[in-house]
Amino acid sequence: MAKIFFIPFFAAEGNDEEQGEAQQWATVRGGYRFCCYRGGKIAGIKNAGLFDEIYVVGHRAPGDPTIDSNSGVSLRYDVVGNRLIASGLRPAYSGCIKTYACHEGEATDTNLSFAKRFARYVSIRRSSSAVAYGYTGSLDAEYSTGLRKRG
Repeated sequence: MAKIFFIPFFAAEGNDEEQGEAQQWATVRGGYRFCCYRGGKIAGIKNAGLFDEIYVVGHRAPGDPTIDSNSGVSLRYDVVGNRLIASGLRPAYSGCIKTYACHEGEATDTNLSFAKRFARYVSIRRSSSAVAYGYTGSLDAEYSTGLRKRG
C-alpha cells in the first residue's frame, strides 16, 4: 500500500513548504511518495491502485471552498479536483483520497466542508468510487521520530 502526497500547486504557486513536509514524511517514515502538479500525468497518481491512499495537501479554514499554498495561492475544490484528474487519476480508482489540510473536513452553518465539496466534484467528474476523507481540527505535517537529544 503506497501513500501518495499530491501537492496541487505549481512550483511558482509556492509549494516549497508542502514539498518539504512531504519529503520529510517520505524520508523519515518510508512508504510515502510525493508529487507536485505539473500540468500533465504523474506516474504516482496514474498508477495508484486499490489499496493506495492519495493525500491532497494544502492549508485552509473551516467552510472555505479553497485550499492554499504556503505562499497564499488559493485553489477552489473543483480546480484541485481537475488538477488531480489531469495528473492521471483514473475513473477506475477506488482507493482513498484524503484531503490533508487543517479544518478541511469541517463545515460551517452556511457552507459545506472543502472535503465534501471536493469528494462530490471528483465522484461526479470521474464517476469514481474512491472514498474521500477530510480531517477536522488542526493538523501537524511534521513527522516526529520520537527520538530526543539528551544532555
